[in-house]
Amino acid sequence: MIRIMIIEDEPPILRDTKHLIQTYHKDFIVVAEAFDGEEALSMIAAAKPDVIITDISMMAMDGLELLTVVHKLYPNIITIILSGYQEFEFARKAMKLGVEDYLLKPLSVEALAELLERVSFKFYETVQASWQAYWESLVQAKSNREMPVASIFTVFSSYVLSIGPYVTFSIGKYYYNRFVWDRLVITKKLDEAFAFLGNVWVVDGSTGNEKVIIIGFRDITDSLADVSDQVYNLISEAIPLPITLVKGNEFIKPEDLSYDIPKSILKLSKSVTPGRSQYLFDNVWNHASDPQSLQIDANMVNRLSLYIQKKQKEPFNQELDHILDSLEEAEAPQIFIEMHFRYLLSVCYQNHSISQAHDRVHLELELDELLSNAFSFKEIKEGLKYIFDGFFPSALSKQNDSNLLVNQIEEYLQKHYTESINHQVLSERFGLVPYYISKIFKNKMGVSPVEYLTKLRIQKSKELLIERPDLLSKEISLLTGFQEQYYFSKVFKALTGLTPIEYREKNLEKD
Repeated sequence: MIRIMIIEDEPPILRDTKHLIQTYHKDFIVVAEAFDGEEALSMIAAAKPDVIITDISMMAMDGLELLTVVHKLYPNIITIILSGYQEFEFARKAMKLGVEDYLLKPLSVEALAELLERVSFKFYETVQASWQAYWESLVQAKSNREMPVASIFTVFSSYVLSIGPYVTFSIGKYYYNRFVWDRLVITKKLDEAFAFLGNVWVVDGSTGNEKVIIIGFRDITDSLADVSDQVYNLISEAIPLPITLVKGNEFIKPEDLSYDIPKSILKLSKSVTPGRSQYLFDNVWNHASDPQSLQIDANMVNRLSLYIQKKQKEPFNQELDHILDSLEEAEAPQIFIEMHFRYLLSVCYQNHSISQAHDRVHLELELDELLSNAFSFKEIKEGLKYIFDGFFPSALSKQNDSNLLVNQIEEYLQKHYTESINHQVLSERFGLVPYYISKIFKNKMGVSPVEYLTKLRIQKSKELLIERPDLLSKEISLLTGFQEQYYFSKVFKALTGLTPIEYREKNLEKD
């Protein structure tokens, strides 16, 4: 949210200006009001406005004097003047001082709306964007960027979020997780929720599942302790998936984020538990973050290995179910499950012949991919059976059955692309766990079902943009299965390099 201060010595005009701003532009919030420049100057440090709208002719200190001081002390504040026709010469002088623009009295709704739109664009494109780029350089280890002016923030807090599992498999990230944040406009919801306290930035982490959230507070207040719970509650209620949120320490120097984030990510990697949402502090110990507190059962591993040696698939699967039920009951973190079954794979390699030299690497990658995409112990259970099938001679590849299933999935997506479809919908429709569906579909089609669906929707939207110029982008987004226009526009540009409007204009010009 963009914070505005209004300085006007006529209460009716001040009241009307405030009402118009908050009625016609939801990105703005009026945080302070003053009746003259002197009063305003005493309030700026506490109110920390992003924009000042000031009258010119006032008692004590007029608008021009105020603007001269503001531009010297607070160069990042965007300034706008209110003036009558008889004050036009003063308005011209104000423009030379670096004022963004001026508004004539009496205020016109159209003029105010147009000006606020420009100011909003400038603010988010400059001030907010400069901070966004700075945070990205710290989180993503890019080349160091110069830190923006930080005088408006007194303290920062950071959070690392994993949507679903912790990703260790670096190829073919799950598209549903990658875009779920934008589709549900979580950044906007966070921005609105904490507008009175400060600014919110969201940075992509190292994987499609990971987000880093930074909140810059304009004041240190007692409410800081409540913000963490609000962040977790807002995200967990908005996202229909298990999430893990790790809160870092508050910090005053922005550059300290680069020291805080690695600790939070380490905590995250040790804590994510399949199917379970949780909120953690990176400086508080919990059993889930200590996989050493759970021990690998060597007897169990030997039993499984023996079943493989005897080619007894059914007892092997029953033992596997029992193990995973026990791990689920113990709320075992993902990292421990990975250690557990890597150890089992290593024992199997030692005790049983492998048909090809690359099988060991291949199966370890299969395990990584499974755990990086599984949302529940049930999915892990079915995925592990699929992985270990290779040790049993009866588990021959049923290519024809797989091809038939892929064809059925593709046909379903083509017929139902306008509906809400995700990995869970496909799982219920075809009676198979998401990992298996995604695996066989990708083996044949080269992309996951969700990637295929996204590209199909974009193709259909491209056709409608050209064939139906009477339709708005919002209407096309709904007709092609996108529930949010913002999400539609972002995905469209990511896949085509153009916004929907730009694509339509470019192709209509050719005709």
